[in-house]
Amino acid sequence: MSEYTIKPLGPDTWEDFAGIAERHNGVWNGCWCTWFHTLYADKDKERTADSNCALKARLVNEGQAHAALVFDGDLAVAWCQYGSPEELPNINHRKEYEAGLDRLPDYRITCFFVDKKYRRKGLAAVALEGALDLIAQAGGGVVEAYPHIELPMKPRICARPCHRDCLFGSQNRLPGQLLECVDWHARRKHDAA
Repeated sequence: MSEYTIKPLGPDTWEDFAGIAERHNGVWNGCWCTWFHTLYADKDKERTADSNCALKARLVNEGQAHAALVFDGDLAVAWCQYGSPEELPNINHRKEYEAGLDRLPDYRITCFFVDKKYRRKGLAAVALEGALDLIAQAGGGVVEAYPHIELPMKPRICARPCHRDCLFGSQNRLPGQLLECVDWHARRKHDAA
């Protein structure tokens, strides 16, 4: 991480975030990394790239959108979005996930993006490390991520505490915390065993 720096997304880094999003047509067809911020029932069916940009800008200015931005010099080249479940209520298979839930995590990691000119250089890991550092600075807690992996078969991720390091490595743990980063299919399968 020596050649890259991390800055939190906020009003002072909005233009940097907007720059990378605009270089990539608003990211994922104009999403502007807003999909996780609103539940499907609350989504404006007429949303456009412009309205998503405005929503993201408003959430950033209100302190309701968080991300670790990765910079190469003065240029933002990647991010990892994180936030509380209240800030990021929309996750895949949410109803099934919540049905087997004991308690919500303190934080969710929901979205990564890397500039196309910087891909295959490990910047997703740099962004994740930055997000975990920012979460730790904010007090830490239980952090979950929700992989959306398109494979010919379902991913097999063990939910046992002794195996959580295999996901991101022990160096990414928050002080005094275990990473709880499994998809709900794996958790249900493991808990049933």
